Amino acid sequence: MRVTRRDATSFQLATLDGHLEAGQIEFRAAADGDALRFEIESWARAGDRLADILYNRLRLAKGIQLNMWSHFCVRAAALAGGRPQGGITIRTRWVPWPPPAGTSQPAPSDSSASHRRPTRGR
Repeated sequence: MRVTRRDATSFQLATLDGHLEAGQIEFRAAADGDALRFEIESWARAGDRLADILYNRLRLAKGIQLNMWSHFCVRAAALAGGRPQGGITIRTRWVPWPPPAGTSQPAPSDSSASHRRPTRGR
């Protein structure tokens, strides 16, 4: 991973050749009333054929990654001296690739998923 952007409330990483995924991920935090909102936004595709099979066909790696990022968010909240309020929301959107002919950017497909993961208070 390589840092491609950073500021006072966020940073962005991009994958390097050979990574399981090809894309970028941004971590950001912002005040939200009396709370702190922490977000992770990832734009990625499988980095190679094996990763495509594990992520998109078997969904094995996708499940592992879902649990890893959920745990990461809970730990980030704990390090900040808090805990998630109302669980963790995970949204997955699929974008067709390559983009349809005549368009500059792909449009999200109808197949999207949103998951709310409850967290245990500590």
